[in-house]
Parts: sequence; structure tokens; C-alpha cells
Amino acid sequence: MTFSLLGRDDTGDFGVATATCTPDVGAIVPAVRAGVGAVASQAWTNSALRAIALDSLADGADAPAALRAAELADDDFTIRQLGVLGASSAAAHTGTGTSAWAGAREGRDCLAVGNLLVGSGVVDAMVEAFETAPGTLAERLVAGLLAGDAAGGDRRVRQSAAVLVAGPAG
Repeated sequence: MTFSLLGRDDTGDFGVATATCTPDVGAIVPAVRAGVGAVASQAWTNSALRAIALDSLADGADAPAALRAAELADDDFTIRQLGVLGASSAAAHTGTGTSAWAGAREGRDCLAVGNLLVGSGVVDAMVEAFETAPGTLAERLVAGLLAGDAAGGDRRVRQSAAVLVAGPAG
């Protein structure tokens, strides 16, 4: 239902770009915290997982540990998809109850996650575009999102997209 790209740059900025067929994706999927990390909670979204993962990263956990903390807090984790990007690590979970095609691809300073997509080419295109695009973090995230859409994106219509970026200055 959703495809998201989490990214970081060497300034300490973190961001998420996301698109889906449901309205108001920016209010429910992405979360970033300046100097800490970025999270996307999607599929059968549990927005509470965003704060759990970000709090874990802020407390010094790496991305895999932050993802485990979210898993321990959710009895329905098998229907979720969660991407976590910290300062030096990334982790993704795609539950067995998510809709095919679903999966993730990690790149240099980014993580692409998606479910109910036309195929793995969507996340591949997102990572490649992010890694080769010039510009700011926000511009590179948008380039990745557009590349994912051009690769087929969500198998249904697109109704909503969002970009969220936070840096050390606030």
C-alpha cells in the first residue's frame, strides 16, 4: 500500500519521503528526529512504533535494536512493515502478513521499504536515484520517491505523498 525512502546525510539531517493510495500519509507513516534518525511505519500502520524506535535510537541503540524494541511493543508485528534508519545503521521488518510484493533494500545512507508494490524494482529504483541524485537531502528523497513511482510504485492509485526532513538546527 505504501513505499517509503528513509535517508540521512553528513550534516546530521534525517528524512523520509513516502507515497500511498490512502489520504494523509504524512500524518501516519513517517517520523524523523533531528540528529537521531528516521522511521517509517506502514502496511497495517501502527504509528506508536515510530516513537518507540526513535526513542530507542536516542537512547543509543542501533537500528536493529530499535526495531526489536518496536517489535516487543506490538502484538500484531506480523502485519506491519517498519523501516528504521539511525546515524550508522539501518533495519527493516516486513511481516509475513503484509501484502505482496513487499520488502526493503538498504543503500548507502538510505533505506527503501514498500508493500503492495508492482515488484522489487520499485525499492531498487528508489535507492539508486537517492544515491545518484544531486542536491539537498530533501531533493534526493524526492528524486528517490519519483523513481519508485516511475518504476510502478503502489499497485493501486496514488492519493497522498509526504516528505519530512529534520536537521540539527531544528
